[in-house]
Amino acid sequence: PLAEVSLHHMSKQAQIQALRDHSIHIGLIRYVNDEPDIVQQEIVQEPILLALPDNHRLVAMAEIEIEELKQEPRLMFPRASGPSFSDLIIGFCRKAGFVPNISQEADDMQSCIALVSAGLGVSLVPQSSSALKLPGVVYRPLADKSLKSELSCIYLADRRAPVLDAFLSCVENIKADLCDSF
Repeated sequence: PLAEVSLHHMSKQAQIQALRDHSIHIGLIRYVNDEPDIVQQEIVQEPILLALPDNHRLVAMAEIEIEELKQEPRLMFPRASGPSFSDLIIGFCRKAGFVPNISQEADDMQSCIALVSAGLGVSLVPQSSSALKLPGVVYRPLADKSLKSELSCIYLADRRAPVLDAFLSCVENIKADLCDSF
């Protein structure tokens, strides 16, 4: 209860470097390379949704088959070195038999959704991103419920601190509640 929590927006690589520099205790990410000094602890797996402009032809559908996205201009995050959310999405599309038509890349989830709001394309996003309610954006579930994105916390394997242990204990306590909401 006496710990001060300070949130900083950082890329995956910046978080890993900040852990190694001991400037942060913990990071929150979607995917991490196999880093021998970094522990990855899953917090939740959440469904992938389609964010689309509210005047899009697919808005009328209750669920979207991923194959419906073959010709759609796609807004994505830049591919990072190693596994990334973009790699996950590209893999889903390839499994469905097509390569996504990537029309624009954005630096983060919020920017992707803002581009959807501007009518520049559609984007596959984790369900938690649907909390961002921008005008002109509608979220639809995918028919394939197996398409999920994992959110994890990362920390140095050899760096233990009471604040880190307390945070990890909180993660375990809320994990069941988060999983129930997805």
